[in-house]
Order: sequence, then structure tokens, then C-alpha cells
Amino acid sequence: MPAEEAVDTTTPPIDRAIILAGGDLRTVPSQTLPAIVVAADSGYDHALDLALPVDVLVGDMDSISEHGLDHARATGVAILAYPTSKDHTDLELAILAAASKGAIHIDIHGGEGGSLGHLLGVALELTDGRWHALTIRWHTDGGVAEAARPDSPVAIHGSTGDVVSLVPVGNADGVRTVGLAWTLAGERLTAGTTRGLSNRITSSPAEVSVASGIVIVIWESSQS
Repeated sequence: MPAEEAVDTTTPPIDRAIILAGGDLRTVPSQTLPAIVVAADSGYDHALDLALPVDVLVGDMDSISEHGLDHARATGVAILAYPTSKDHTDLELAILAAASKGAIHIDIHGGEGGSLGHLLGVALELTDGRWHALTIRWHTDGGVAEAARPDSPVAIHGSTGDVVSLVPVGNADGVRTVGLAWTLAGERLTAGTTRGLSNRITSSPAEVSVASGIVIVIWESSQS
């Protein structure tokens, strides 16, 4: 009789992470796929409100509630505590923690409200060169932000009429768009230009790519 084929019963590695940041939480993460859940400081309180189990709590613990910290300790959550005087934001540390666990697709929720400096800092965190091999999306009440880099285009599975804005970080060359009303065909977007703002999807998926530089792509879904 022929030998029976071996059945692979190993569990595939989880390559997706959900990060709950501090500040206001105005979007709800999708839990349809397995994901590593990382809470950045008071993001743990958001996780408790959502009844979302957390794998790692990271930060200087200056904004998490006493109840949240006690809960994390009591339930055996891995806690990576840092001093308040540090060179990295809690969100940056959370991304590092997620990546160290094998995540390459990261969805950030929270981080809204607060100071303008904080909001800009979160947006610019997407462009950090260390994340070039990661796909990181920041989900906000106003839209989803993701960085387009050389060899890492951004695909937008939106609806006709959805607004898409392109914000270059420094000068970006060879910017190309597909599926948008106003097409860019290998052009330059200079730092500070408003040329890429308020484009619209004409066919889905739309795509934004760059030859050099980085562009933050912001998609405002008309369905939200």
C-alpha cells in the first residue's frame, strides 16, 4: 500500500499586528484575522473597553489607568516598561515590539486628539526608514494613512469617489498613480506642495508608487 502523506499540523506564523495607541480611539480594529495585539501605554485601556486580549503592553506607563496596569499584571500580559525620560515614543516602541514578534502588516488604531505635534509625530512615524519592510497603516476617524516608498507601492481598495491625498515627505520623484482622477505619470512632488491633495478614486484598487522619496497616502473612505 502507498505510504500515507504526512499532514502538516503546524500553525502558520502570525504576521499581522494590531497596535492600540494612547490618545483618542475613534476606529475599531478588525478582528477577522489572527493578529498580535500590542498596547502602547493607555492603549491598554482601549483594549479593555473593546474586550480585546493584549499580547504585549509597552511604554513608560505614564498614562495607563491604575486598573489597566493591574489587569495587565494579573493576566500575565508581557510588559515592556521604559523610563519616562526616553528617546522613543510609546508608539515607536510598540512598532518595534510588533516587528520583533514577526509582524510585517501592522494596523495602528488610536493616537487621535491631543496636540498637533503629537498628531504630526504619529503620521511621520509611518515614514521611518526602519519600517521599509513593513506595511503600516494608521486608521483614524478622518481616513487611513500609509507611506508609499520605492518598491513599496500603496494599494487602495476603495470606492469610486473616495478622496485620496498625497503628501510628500521631502521631495518625491517618479510618483505614479493608477485609478485616480488626476493622474501622475512619473512626476515630482516637492516638499510643501499641495498638488497631491484631494484626488479621487475612479477605479479600484487604486495605486500610488514612487521611484524615490516617500509619500504619505491618505485615503478618506466615503463609506465610513
